[in-house]
Amino acid sequence: MESGLYGVGNSSLDVPNRISGTANYVLPLAKNANRFEGFFINGWTVNGAVTWQTGYPYTVGTGISLPGVGGGRPDQICSGMGGSKTLASWGINPSCFRIATQNTYGNELSNQFFGPSNKYANFSIFKEFALTERFHLQFRTEIFNLFNTPNFSAPSSTNVPYYNGSGCANGPGTCGVGLLQNPNVPTSLKLGAITSLNNNYNSRQIQFAMKVLF
Repeated sequence: MESGLYGVGNSSLDVPNRISGTANYVLPLAKNANRFEGFFINGWTVNGAVTWQTGYPYTVGTGISLPGVGGGRPDQICSGMGGSKTLASWGINPSCFRIATQNTYGNELSNQFFGPSNKYANFSIFKEFALTERFHLQFRTEIFNLFNTPNFSAPSSTNVPYYNGSGCANGPGTCGVGLLQNPNVPTSLKLGAITSLNNNYNSRQIQFAMKVLF
């Protein structure tokens, strides 16, 4: 962690809120069923698991190497948040950042912004068939991401600046004002844009399996 003008920086693994739960239920036996009926009716188990968590943190950068410092963070002149959170712009205000003064590091703190939340539910159902007193055959159906909920990656964190002035110490357009987005850069590449799914969370997948228990 680090402290500065706008508070304390966060760890790259910081996830402020996470809720997770599982449930397992063995369906009641049909005691009045005959042996043939019981073979199909009894032995079922259902399972469920749900998870919801806030998004992962990220740091805004400029993509510019400064003499004496190299790559680094920009100076932050306001909170950095502004507007609604959409896939085109995840509530980041580009005008709150400017290129740091030459030979100095920017004052922006690490990982103070958070991407979209992640949520998914898994479900499975098992059926056991008693082959002998010792051997059981289990049929399993497992569904990952039951509702096929999309989980998105972190927003683009590099503010590609647009120089539209002259006579500034660190190049045109950097005289104590916020950086402007380059109009020549596609919207999908601009600061705050979300362009892909989170690779840690798959789309809905269904698998079947058979195993012998003894």
